[in-house]
Amino acid sequence: MEATDEEVYSVVPCAARIGLLGYWRRGGAAEGLGRYLRGWVSCSLITFITLSAAEKLLIDPPSDLAELTMTAFELTVPLTVVSKGVCFILQRKTIHRLIDLLVEMRRQYAERDNGPGRRRACYLYVLAVQRALLVMGLMVIGGWVAAPVLPHVLSLSSQNLSSAPWQTPLPLWLPVDTQRSPLYECLYLLQTCCVLASLLSAAALDAFNCNMTLVIAAELQVLNDNIASPSGKEPVVDKGELKSLAVGDHTRYNGGATADAHPSNTEMSSSRKQTTHSLVQNIRHHQQILRCISLLETSIKYSIPFQLLNSVTSMCFVLFVCSASLQRGTGLNSALKTFLCMPYLIFETGIYCIYAQEILDQSEDLLQSAVTYEYIEAGPNCCRTLLIFMLMVSSPREVKVSKIVPLSKPTFLQILNGSYTLINLLYHFSVPDE
Repeated sequence: MEATDEEVYSVVPCAARIGLLGYWRRGGAAEGLGRYLRGWVSCSLITFITLSAAEKLLIDPPSDLAELTMTAFELTVPLTVVSKGVCFILQRKTIHRLIDLLVEMRRQYAERDNGPGRRRACYLYVLAVQRALLVMGLMVIGGWVAAPVLPHVLSLSSQNLSSAPWQTPLPLWLPVDTQRSPLYECLYLLQTCCVLASLLSAAALDAFNCNMTLVIAAELQVLNDNIASPSGKEPVVDKGELKSLAVGDHTRYNGGATADAHPSNTEMSSSRKQTTHSLVQNIRHHQQILRCISLLETSIKYSIPFQLLNSVTSMCFVLFVCSASLQRGTGLNSALKTFLCMPYLIFETGIYCIYAQEILDQSEDLLQSAVTYEYIEAGPNCCRTLLIFMLMVSSPREVKVSKIVPLSKPTFLQILNGSYTLINLLYHFSVPDE
């Protein structure tokens, strides 16, 4: 049965926004590349930023190290966004299979009765992450668009006209006078569209990838809950209540009537079969989750390596440029643009690593959740099945990029450490210039 739009958007609420940018189409696993025309247009606009920065470095390279670093930042970051967008379009079949499998799991494996509502909480959390990325992206867009004209606005307010040339949001070299109207306004509008496409694409793609990671982590939480309570009820027993109810081998009910506390053989056999069936269903659920993790790794194996490498250099570039501009008291344009980029870059890198760490943590909890007395009382067949499952989950599953680099909290700390090392290197080279 094909997944409906309602089921898809309940699993992937970020799909609607990424579809507006042209990177996503429902039921498009077998469609041609032409159906993603808007996505290719978005990638073309972002590529214009990289080409402008590369042209600046080749034809008119800046002599100042801070300005050179800023141009390198404008070259590498859009290139990373383009790589994520192109890989997303090319990996659309894998992404469609992943979403279909997640929808199928939600149909087949329900949450525990009166449970904490893991899937609903995941849905709301994904929406919050999506809004946070969008807000930070809009802040960066506003800063980059307004920064070139901000010095002139301040000079007008102080009645001291600035003699500095009018700049554009992005570096650009042309063999003509770009200060003349209407060429300046046209270039400004074009570069504004490029910045808008870059930040909105980055926010949408990051939200979508984190959406997939969080949904898989939520499925692992549901699996932990279901394994810990095969009967579908919260495994909490009030000892005081048991003492008041138990009277020898009988349990006392209304008006002194008693009933045998030992269930019949038929009831025990039915209960054991139900427990064994529940365990088998949980094992199948776990196998499908492992398939989802494999599909997730396949979908990000080309784009996320660029993202991790870019995170090391980008955080180094923005911190160096911002500190150098503030120390010299000049370069308000660069200081504002880099300062607004800091929260987004740190948050973007952190969510990839920390949310993937949640998958590892939930995988580690599976072994402890499986230790339940109900399985032991269900007979030798259930115990053998339980032993097989415990052997399967004895090695926790983690998300690896290109089967080499694990996405985890230690990886995030290594990225921050690498950025700090590069900053020290740049400061070492900038000392003679001061």
